[in-house]
Amino acid sequence: MTISQAPRPTSPGSLVENVSPSTGRWGPRRGGPYPYLRLDLGIKATQGFAVFERVMAGASFRQAAAALDLSVTTAWRRHWWFIDWMQPEWHGRPPGPIPPQRGTRACPRGRPYLPTLDGPPDLKRSRRKGSTS
Repeated sequence: MTISQAPRPTSPGSLVENVSPSTGRWGPRRGGPYPYLRLDLGIKATQGFAVFERVMAGASFRQAAAALDLSVTTAWRRHWWFIDWMQPEWHGRPPGPIPPQRGTRACPRGRPYLPTLDGPPDLKRSRRKGSTS
């Protein structure tokens, strides 16, 4: 019996209903990768705080990741996301918007722009003066 020939039970949420008959892959049908990969803020903050505590106590990212059952890359990203998220409050500023994740397309390198910490963006552009002789 193939997946497309499997009998479909009437109970909602069964495993068979989550199989795509066209591809034979497991999992519900999704509109794209973004909603599937989006993580709940509470989970991200909890994991970030746990990694932060372990790293500040002297553990390496590898040890913190192993203790929390995360990959090393995810532990590194959660640690820096937590620091970026808490940094305005650590400097006595009001909390700002949720920062982008370091190491992703939204923030490929360095610390992300934090409006409550960095101030308003500088909209003035410096003009290069042409050589007038």
